[in-house]
Amino acid sequence: MVGRAEIAEHVWDESFDPFSNLIEVYVNRVRRKIDVHGAKPCCTPGGARDISLAWRPKAQRRAARRTPRRRAGQRKHAGQEEPLLDSVRVRLTFWYAGVLALFLVVLSLITYFIFWRSTLQRTDSNLAELSEAFLTTVQAEMLDNHGPDVAKLATQEAIVEHRFRDHVFAVFDPKEIC
Repeated sequence: MVGRAEIAEHVWDESFDPFSNLIEVYVNRVRRKIDVHGAKPCCTPGGARDISLAWRPKAQRRAARRTPRRRAGQRKHAGQEEPLLDSVRVRLTFWYAGVLALFLVVLSLITYFIFWRSTLQRTDSNLAELSEAFLTTVQAEMLDNHGPDVAKLATQEAIVEHRFRDHVFAVFDPKEIC
């Protein structure tokens, strides 16, 4: 086995960039050129960026591709499936999805309460305007009419003038209730 450092030392002397992938490129070219009837050299990474060439038949290469690679320190027992939350990527995805969902729920609640408050304020201001208009009409009718039942006639006229589909005005006389 020949390491990256040895290849770089013999081929490029000391002016070689240790972080370059030039050695991997040339090793892949050598692998393609040395194809010998189904047995190809297989480039496997060794230790600290070392490269080794091993000759394996096609059947062994296919079997090596099918077996999933495990992280360092990870053990898989026979007959045991890997838990879903073992991966950091999956846990971070769930975390970010949860934070996004919480943010959207809070944003929708804030929007709902702002809309609710605005609707209440608009309804109150509309009712105040309608009642002011009703009282103005009652006062104008009282000035126009004369007689003993001026207040009763004025309110009846104002109620007739201010008929709305969703608002009804009612005037109660404490003397007639009992």
